Amino acid sequence: MPPVPVRARRREPTNVHVARKVAERVLEERTIELTYDQTEAVRYFETFGILDEEDLEEAAEELREIVSEISPSDEVTEVLVNKILEVLPRTKGEVLAILEFGGKRLLRRADEDIVNGILGTVDKLLENVEE
Repeated sequence: MPPVPVRARRREPTNVHVARKVAERVLEERTIELTYDQTEAVRYFETFGILDEEDLEEAAEELREIVSEISPSDEVTEVLVNKILEVLPRTKGEVLAILEFGGKRLLRRADEDIVNGILGTVDKLLENVEE
């Protein structure tokens, strides 16, 4: 069996939930022996990639709308949305720390409505997971 190519064909921001689905698909299609690092990565994906695709897409759309209000570009928006979906922040401080990743300017634009909108979307998403 040929090795899995190391180079990505295209680079797009992603999150642990999507990575889990990709890893599952690859492991179903191929019977390969995983290295230690690959085994640990799969274990990480299984532990933290807890969202269903339907919930993930719906939340990602809501977050894109919220973050695009303060984001300077679509690329920054995608990176921040994926970071929010990966971390699933539960406090205002956690949201602000993620937004700071986009830069101080973006952080200054984030008002209470933006932060509360992000927290509300994450709370709704986590309610679906716990059910």
